[in-house]
Amino acid sequence: MRVLFFKLFSAFILAMFVSSCTTELQENIVGEWKGTDHAEQTASFVFHADGNVKMMQGKNVLDSQSVSGSVTWSLDTEKNPMHLTLQIKPAAGGEARDFPMLVRFVSENQMQLRMNKEMTPGVPLFSEQDTNNLILLTKQ
Repeated sequence: MRVLFFKLFSAFILAMFVSSCTTELQENIVGEWKGTDHAEQTASFVFHADGNVKMMQGKNVLDSQSVSGSVTWSLDTEKNPMHLTLQIKPAAGGEARDFPMLVRFVSENQMQLRMNKEMTPGVPLFSEQDTNNLILLTKQ
């Protein structure tokens, strides 16, 4: 009986630890992130706790207002590197589009974000040699 209790208690503690790490990563991405890519283009992402996101590059803005619908984010922390998905859903009943990206935290205040060229669907790959479509973002 003690062995069963110990195993169940250990499993519970492990589940709580994994859950708190996932929650911590989800919370860490919330806020404004800014960086410059290989082409010297500055971009900013503002991740809101409610799941909305705003992306700015130069004079281009991608957010709920600019698409007359919703632009949301989700982060799959179970994958390594983590999968970040931006979903654009027009209010007028158009089809939602997902734009998968990869994210890895370099430190508490910096993360690398890789997206596909032209924001096309499909999970990109991380490569240390390929700096195209990779941006180092710093939390503001």
